[in-house]
Amino acid sequence: MFDALAQTPPVTDRVALSSSDPAAIMFTSGTTGMPKGCVLPHGVFTRWHPVHHEAGYILPGDVMITPSPMFHQGFLGAMLTPALWSGASVM
Repeated sequence: MFDALAQTPPVTDRVALSSSDPAAIMFTSGTTGMPKGCVLPHGVFTRWHPVHHEAGYILPGDVMITPSPMFHQGFLGAMLTPALWSGASVM
C-alpha cells in the first residue's frame, strides 16, 4: 500500500482556500466537562504571524523555546507557525 502511495505523482494543482476554511481540529482538555473538538480555521494559523514578524517580535535566526506539546494550540499557533513564517527555529 505504501509503495503505491510513494509512486503516486505529487499534487501540483493549487487549492483555493479562505481564512475561514477549516484547517485543524484541536481538542480541549476537558477541564469543565468532556473534551471537545474545536475546528480552527486557516486564519488562526496565517493572520497573526505577519504582524509579529513586522513588529520584530520573532526574527530570522531566533530560537524559540516552548514547553507546549506539539498537539497543543500554544505550540502550533504561537510557536511553530510564527517560526516558519519568520525563519526562526523551535526547540
